[in-house]
Amino acid sequence: MNYASYGFVAVGSQYRGNDGGEGREEFGGADVNDVLNLIPLLKSLPNVDADKIGMVGYSRGGMMTYLALKEQTLRGTDDIKAACTVGGVADLFMSAEERPEMVTGVYIPLIGGTPSQLPQEYEARSATYWADKINVPLLIQHGEADWRVSVEQARKLAQELERYGKDYKLITYPGDDHSLSGHNKGLYEILSWLSENLDISINLESVAFETPNSTESIEEGEIAGGYYIHEEKGYKIAVPPQKWVANFSAPPLDVIFQFSQGSAFGWMGVGAYSSASYTESFFDNINDWWVSAMSTKGGWTDIKIVDERDLTIAGHNAKVVAFEYTSGNKRYVEMTYHIWKPKGIYNLHRVRMNCDKDKFDEFLDVYEVFVNSFSFLP
Repeated sequence: MNYASYGFVAVGSQYRGNDGGEGREEFGGADVNDVLNLIPLLKSLPNVDADKIGMVGYSRGGMMTYLALKEQTLRGTDDIKAACTVGGVADLFMSAEERPEMVTGVYIPLIGGTPSQLPQEYEARSATYWADKINVPLLIQHGEADWRVSVEQARKLAQELERYGKDYKLITYPGDDHSLSGHNKGLYEILSWLSENLDISINLESVAFETPNSTESIEEGEIAGGYYIHEEKGYKIAVPPQKWVANFSAPPLDVIFQFSQGSAFGWMGVGAYSSASYTESFFDNINDWWVSAMSTKGGWTDIKIVDERDLTIAGHNAKVVAFEYTSGNKRYVEMTYHIWKPKGIYNLHRVRMNCDKDKFDEFLDVYEVFVNSFSFLP
């Protein structure tokens, strides 16, 4: 988002150790200092009003925003005068429960252990445990269909802020995703909050509340007539029942449908890809490559292949590989269908499914309808 077009001087920090930087990333440990070190930089600029500094953070950046607010309270400073988060991580214990793959793939490498091994480290990164240290007007926005960070984290933090009598506002958006892609990334509310709490003038008439044409454009895919249709990539697939919530911000897939009832975990998604390396020989060996790539990337253990075969989908050669794996203390099933379309820009299509192993039989009928509904547009 172009904050400069609304009169702001915008700066941001990269996590330490990334892109050749010094130090080691700690997922909210000492790297909060890298955020706060931007403040002296801002104050040194002649076109910055040092009395009107705000902070905005999305997802993990939301967690860093909460940490920066806590740290300035502990230091006895008040440089940040207002703050906004979207899809912010507010409770790492909840995140570990909701997405156990994050424990093995992110938290253990960066924090140094599991929640049970290092509870004090997880608490130190979880704003729900120290909401009393947040002393800045805080806007919290969260999509209710966010599968990366549950909206319950935002609600829990709001309860704690309410308990301590803090100045905050919580806005949740039914059906919207992690980045609020259906509501212009929350920009209208962010600018409104900063305008009010930094005492600055912003012309909000030019800012869209909802994403312009979000339901009309088919360039990135849309739902119409019971199908998810991607005209640019030339395919469609049937939308599952209502208890499966669509998320359009799910790279590298084009869309993910996540099961949103009770505590059961499951999702299915579809995507199309184009690459010079996607040759016929690559496709012939894709099942073995896929298991190897996914197991290495995810840090999964005890991988067991349960299905691997050739088939035909939408009149084209396809392959399916299914395997079980362990992540954290839970067992999962992953199924990936690779559909080969040698002519055209997008020659490799994937339909993927993932769920708790003990829910696989329950979800299987929905999964089969989903993949069998895949077809190419004329």
